[in-house]
Amino acid sequence: MKPEDRLRTALSGRYELLAEIGRGGMGVVYRARERGLAREVALKILLGYEHASPQQRARFAREAELTAALRHPGILRVHAAGEAGGVPWIAYEFLRGARTLGEAFGDASLRQRVGWVRDAARALGAAHRQGILHRDVKEENILVDAEGCAKVADFGLAWSEDAARLSKTGTILGTVTHLAPEQATGQRAGAGVGPPADVWALGVVLYRALTDELPFQGGSLPEVLLEVARARFPRPRALRPEAPADLEAVCLRCLRRNPRDRYPHADALADDLERWLAGERPAAAGGRRAARWKRALLALPAAGLLLAGALALKSAEQVQQPPSTARPPAPPPKEKTAPSTPPQEEAVGSEPATRGPAPGGRRAVRRARQALRALFRETSAPAAERLRALSAWLHQNPRHPEALRARKAAAALAFAVPWRRLAVARPPATGTPPTARPGVIVRFLTPQRLLAGARSGRIALWAIATDGPGAPRTWSIPGPLRACVAVDHRTAFLARGSRVVRLDAEGGPRGRWQAPGPVHALAATRRNGATELAVGGLGRIDLVRFEGTRFVASESIHRFEGASPVVTAVWLDGGRRLAAGDRSWEHSLVVLERPAWRPLPLTLAQRNSPPPLSACSLGRDALLGNLTGWVLLLDGRDPRRYRSVPGFVHESSLVAQGLRDRGGVRPAHIGRVVAVASAPAAGPFYSAARPLRPGAGTNELCAWDRSSGSELARVPLPAPPTSLACSPDGRLLAVGLESGEVLLYRVPFARAPLPGAR
Repeated sequence: MKPEDRLRTALSGRYELLAEIGRGGMGVVYRARERGLAREVALKILLGYEHASPQQRARFAREAELTAALRHPGILRVHAAGEAGGVPWIAYEFLRGARTLGEAFGDASLRQRVGWVRDAARALGAAHRQGILHRDVKEENILVDAEGCAKVADFGLAWSEDAARLSKTGTILGTVTHLAPEQATGQRAGAGVGPPADVWALGVVLYRALTDELPFQGGSLPEVLLEVARARFPRPRALRPEAPADLEAVCLRCLRRNPRDRYPHADALADDLERWLAGERPAAAGGRRAARWKRALLALPAAGLLLAGALALKSAEQVQQPPSTARPPAPPPKEKTAPSTPPQEEAVGSEPATRGPAPGGRRAVRRARQALRALFRETSAPAAERLRALSAWLHQNPRHPEALRARKAAAALAFAVPWRRLAVARPPATGTPPTARPGVIVRFLTPQRLLAGARSGRIALWAIATDGPGAPRTWSIPGPLRACVAVDHRTAFLARGSRVVRLDAEGGPRGRWQAPGPVHALAATRRNGATELAVGGLGRIDLVRFEGTRFVASESIHRFEGASPVVTAVWLDGGRRLAAGDRSWEHSLVVLERPAWRPLPLTLAQRNSPPPLSACSLGRDALLGNLTGWVLLLDGRDPRRYRSVPGFVHESSLVAQGLRDRGGVRPAHIGRVVAVASAPAAGPFYSAARPLRPGAGTNELCAWDRSSGSELARVPLPAPPTSLACSPDGRLLAVGLESGEVLLYRVPFARAPLPGAR
């Protein structure tokens, strides 16, 4: 019997083969009809399945698993997969009239070509956020359907952490002309090969879109590999002088030899292509000017700093005074007055307090702008002095049109170096598994009291003075510490194993409540003179009431489907509602309302979104961080309304099944948002993230502007973060690390200027 006849016989119970439509290095693709459903599919069969090795079969099965896990409109969907009569198969959606991207380039305009590359980058960005690398991006693996939509296909060589065993160091996988230099030298995915390798391949595709040629065209395989390893190729405009210079800059950034010099992930490339399509200048084309401004800002000098501060204060005083046609007599010297009352905290849908013209008229606004520019032009002062000067300017000019620029400059200085580093537990030894590492949880009791607890049960309380924290008071609570919530200036509650322990800052642990199982989340609110704790366990939420020094009542208010840990709980609308989430991917978020604790209706995107891992209360509203890098603002009065950071994108622009990309919408981080925090009043939001898997991102801290949702600062962290806390006055930010340390940052966005500001 012929091989094709054996294949038809093996699959006859489910599929009818119609025609062969493609053949690659790992499989043969047929157009087939699925019996019973009468639909056509693209049926992929493992090439040479009769003699395939176990590793080849495992890689083929892994392709189906990874592709099925990626739910994105720009990735070809998997209907089913299996094995029949010893024949492994994968059934993909069938795109009628589809062409490969190389074929579609033939009669397409440059704008169409760039749009397809952007769509492919968006799809790969979704894969990168889940820690998956494609590793074989090329024109043949990007399909354009009859409606002109691009879809990424063939994840046969894709990599994820749990599939790392299928790849060995020294093995070159992928298409030679599209390999990144680190791939061409045989480095392993997860070690030297990461998302920038896929960005390189997209750069090759973009190069072809600009020139109709490939950048590497050696006469033999070794010659091509040598060209790729050296990253030597002609610039696109040398081949096509009419190619836009901005697009050439984007392409050249993708094709830089050092992976750190490329876009960090495909989302960043898609953002730059989106800017070009919108008629804006890509970041790659304007990078030199931004770098020069940053160097100038970081080199602010000491000479002239007092003059700049005097100009700032003088203009700020004039900003606070209404314009007058008559010139008043010069007032006698007097002491500096107390700052005006800060604006109250805003709701998600309210108008930001920092918008609108600054008071005092155009002349005062102009003088304040001149004072700020003088601060930027100054040379050689210590960072602390530059930060204090900017803090004073911001305090006096909170509504100035240049305030956002000043906040970004201050953030770059404030988060460049931590103010203090505090040790809670000993650093873990090399090779220690994550569950055995110290993992610090931080909470502020007052602006001068910082509570930190390590996973091992060691608790430390610091009193923070102007010159830094003193020696801490310490306690030891046996058992794994998973959550902590501060209630007032001396009381906090700790989740230790299956117990909730009340901690008195003066007397230590006092009182406890025994939960039905392990406790993973805590949220506290004050109601009718008592403290109510929402306690998240395994698939359930309990409400515990605490009066005085004892627990008086408890009740179960909600049960999730399954027994996944409830890792997030936060009160909304002044304690009237509770938002909670577990680690499952189905219906992971619920919002409960008093008195019956009934779940409120949510949107499809919320019900099927990735699990929320962190949350903090904003009074009426809440800030959530989830598993795939999104930071969301949830409206406490209408939980169906939410917006994403950066940019405060409304929920109508976010799609279901994991809040994937569409129309330039991108997440705040590449990785898991493990902690979020908020400063009081009009201060910024903060988020901390760690990679989904090693090598798939960086440990980082971000500050976000509350009025616009724009990014103020993004800094790397020396170890994976575990928690964040902002002091009640907004002047300090504490970051708990998995290494057992706490980083303290002084924040320039507080209600009052930093100490020492003139």
